[in-house]
Amino acid sequence: MEQMTKQLAANEAVPREIIAEIGALVEPLKEIDSVTSEIELYKEDKEKGSSILRWFLFIFLGLFEILGGIVFLGIEPAAGGFELVMGVLFSIIFGRKILLGFQARAKLPAAEKRLQDLKTGTNWSAFAYIPPKYRDLHAIQFIASALENMRATTMQEAVNLFENELHKMRMENMQAATLEAAVEARNAAGRW
Repeated sequence: MEQMTKQLAANEAVPREIIAEIGALVEPLKEIDSVTSEIELYKEDKEKGSSILRWFLFIFLGLFEILGGIVFLGIEPAAGGFELVMGVLFSIIFGRKILLGFQARAKLPAAEKRLQDLKTGTNWSAFAYIPPKYRDLHAIQFIASALENMRATTMQEAVNLFENELHKMRMENMQAATLEAAVEARNAAGRW
């Protein structure tokens, strides 16, 4: 991705071709976000599946419970049945986590390759027209929409609209938090 910023004059309207290029960045960025989230989940599952404790629990608690259940079935059927059921449950629970780890280990390289292909296969030249602070999915979606729908004609106007929207969202969140705190205080006072 290009790190430089191509300058448009402060009051220069953004040409339609550049607006289209900026809009074309939205889908690849969405896909990159999606694949990145997928990779993080695979990494978590891979870690869970490779835990030594899980292997230990799977082997000793699961398999030994099953073996103990088989042995006890001849001696004490009730205890043997219980051991057998517990062994199967432990095997299912811990075996599933281990299996997820193996599956994640198998899927991770393909997801990482897909992410790399997205990064290298996308035309990022429109990034050069966007100030570095605004080179993320949320900002680009807003800026592209503002330019396409003629809410802004210059990059400066689009960025200012985006900043105003962020400020509005922060204020709404603060009001919601204040209202929630007031309701909780009122409810707590009513309990006494």
